[in-house]
Amino acid sequence: MKKIIRFIILFLLIGFGIFLQGQRLAILKELAKPTNLLIDGQILLISDETNQLHLYSFKNFKHIAQLCRSGEGPGEAQYVGRVILNKEYIFRYIQGKNIYYSRDGKFQKEFKTRGIRNLFFYPIGKKFVNQQSVRKNGNEDSSNEISLFTFSPDEGMKFEKLLYWFKYKPITWKGARRPYRFFYDNHEVVIFEDKIFIGDSMRGLFVQCFDKDGKNISQVKLEIEKTKFPDWYENDLKIQLKNNGQWDLFNNQFYFEHPDYYPDFYQFFVGKNKIYFLTFVRKGDQREVVITDWHGKLIKKSYIPWVHFPYERNFTIFEDKFYWLVDNQDTEEWELHVTDVK
Repeated sequence: MKKIIRFIILFLLIGFGIFLQGQRLAILKELAKPTNLLIDGQILLISDETNQLHLYSFKNFKHIAQLCRSGEGPGEAQYVGRVILNKEYIFRYIQGKNIYYSRDGKFQKEFKTRGIRNLFFYPIGKKFVNQQSVRKNGNEDSSNEISLFTFSPDEGMKFEKLLYWFKYKPITWKGARRPYRFFYDNHEVVIFEDKIFIGDSMRGLFVQCFDKDGKNISQVKLEIEKTKFPDWYENDLKIQLKNNGQWDLFNNQFYFEHPDYYPDFYQFFVGKNKIYFLTFVRKGDQREVVITDWHGKLIKKSYIPWVHFPYERNFTIFEDKFYWLVDNQDTEEWELHVTDVK
C-alpha cells in the first residue's frame, strides 16, 4: 500500500515539478526520509520516516539531538507519531503514549492514556485537545469530534466539552474496492500561543479559534471561487500506473473517486494575528497564499513556490517566511530553503 501511495506522490512531484527559488539556508545531512517540519524561531524539528525526530538549532542549524528510540520503555515507541513544538517542551503522541522532552531534547516524562489509531491528543496549558473519529452505522454516519479534555493521574483523560465536529463523506465500496480520493478536505487542529485553531475547508477559508478553556474567541470565514479539478489528472495518473506496472495492484484495491473541485484550501498555518491559507490556485510555478487576521479580515494574497507534498508535510510558514525541504538528487542530501511570503 505505501509503495503505491509513494509512487503516486513521486508522479505528482515529477508531473507538477518543484520550482526551486529562494535562499538555501542549510544542508541537513542527518535526514533520510523527512515527513514533517516544525519551526518556532529557536528550534527546527523534523520528523523522519526512519523513526527519528531530529532537533536542530534554528540559529546555526547545528544538529542537537535525535529524540526517538524504538521500544516499549519510557520515552520509547515504534514510530514518531504526532509532534507538538511548545514554548516550554516538545510533545509526542503515539497511540496512548504522551511523551515530553525538554527543548534541548532530553526526555522528561511520559504517561499513558487510552490509545487507538484514530485518536490524537494535543496539549494546551494544563488541558488537552482531542481529535477522534467516531463511527456510527458502519461508514454511513461517521464523524470527527474535536473536544477539550482535562487530565489527572487518578482519572486519566476526562471529557470537558465538545469544540467542533464534522461529518465524513460516506465511503462507497465497489465490491472489494474502496474509493481513492485525490485530495481530502482539511480538518486540522493547530495550537498557537495557548489558543486552539480548527480549520474546515468544507466551509471555505474557515478557521474557528478558541482559548485554552474552550471559549469561542473568533472566526475566519471567507468564500472563494472554487478551483476546478482538471479532467486530465485521473487519465494521466492511470497511464503512469500502467507504465510502471502498478496498475493491477492499485486497481484490485481502489477505484478513482473524481472530485469536481479541489478543496477550498490545502493547508493553513497560524502566526501572530495572522492565518495563512495555502490554496490550490496556481500561478505559473507558484501557489496562492491568502492571509487574514484572526477575525477574518483579509490582509493580502501572496504567492510561494509550488511545493507539492500531498503525503509529507516538509514545509511550513513562520513569521512571513515560507520554509521547505528540498531533496537534492545530485548530492543525495536534504536542504532547507526559505523565501518571503510577501
